[in-house]
Amino acid sequence: MPDVQYLDGFCDGMNEALAIGKQDLHLMVFHPDYDANDAGLDFLASEDVTDSELTYCMVFVQKLSLLDDASLSLEKSGYYKHFPKEVYNNLVLHRRSLRHGNG
Repeated sequence: MPDVQYLDGFCDGMNEALAIGKQDLHLMVFHPDYDANDAGLDFLASEDVTDSELTYCMVFVQKLSLLDDASLSLEKSGYYKHFPKEVYNNLVLHRRSLRHGNG
């Protein structure tokens, strides 16, 4: 299994390259070693959401425009109010800047 930092960095680099190439794609990492508590996302660490026995990772490939449109809708609903500002900026606002060519 790839190291979580390596996989996350690889996907970040790919997302930058995809944005430069004006590709409407975005990679998102799911890795069992990601620590939601350390990221300040305690609500993602509940037993209903995570499983300490997971032995696989995934990379989701999604259309960047659809993903950003969905995050705009979530933002309007107040979903991100529980996210630490740094996490929100790094995940949501950075992805939005990639969509608009400002990555």
